[in-house]
Amino acid sequence: MVSDVPVRETYGLMPHGTEIVMFIVLLPFAALFIYGVYSRLRIYGREFLKEALLNLPRGVGFLFNYAFLQRKIASEAKSGVMHVSIYFGILALLIGTLLVALDYDILQRFFGFTILKGDFYLLYELTLDIMGLVLLVGLGLLFYRRLLGGEIRLRPKLEYLFILAGLLFITVTGYLLEGLRLYLLPRWWGQWSIVGYWISNILTQINAPHQAMLQTYQALWWAHALVAFTMVALLPYMHLSHIMVSALNVYFGGWMHEQMKDKRR
Repeated sequence: MVSDVPVRETYGLMPHGTEIVMFIVLLPFAALFIYGVYSRLRIYGREFLKEALLNLPRGVGFLFNYAFLQRKIASEAKSGVMHVSIYFGILALLIGTLLVALDYDILQRFFGFTILKGDFYLLYELTLDIMGLVLLVGLGLLFYRRLLGGEIRLRPKLEYLFILAGLLFITVTGYLLEGLRLYLLPRWWGQWSIVGYWISNILTQINAPHQAMLQTYQALWWAHALVAFTMVALLPYMHLSHIMVSALNVYFGGWMHEQMKDKRR
């Protein structure tokens, strides 16, 4: 029996035991990511990291102003929109994915309750659909600058094309999965997933065969997951790592700058 209360339905269209297989598949990707982060942090040294933790409030303040709010980059008219769109698009989708993991793998499994339900879930779906579109705008601008803009210093490189293709694939397949899910499992609250609802309506109008759409959904689900795992696992080793490195530089540079000012007084 389907609940009248909006709720996140995780693994609803996947075979039984998929979550176990997914965790097994995830392990090597997680190990690669953790080792990469460790290698990045190791260059700072233990004493430096310890000092940084003791200055947590100051560092977080600088992070919020310059890394989270992107104040410096947003002030650059030419590339600001592109960077901010991609940054906040990725951040929103990452938070959304972490919320699903928290909700299903921890809260439901160990405590028997869920946070992705009711009005909060409706807002969650609407926000992620909108932020996915924001990300697509940013990726479109990046595609233009890298491939069509004619700026020599921004000529395309294989790594940039890989990153662009990966982010595009994750975003587009996310919408397709949402649309297929709403077509195969119609819910009254589906209209809050504005892009997925639009895709599901198209599938309804063409009377797409359910069995074929179910198989398509399951294949896309794994493809989406594997590409996302790969992108995250390689993050510390790719140019995208500048997101992490820049955040660390802002964090460390912020409290060190404040310490220098305090010593001068």
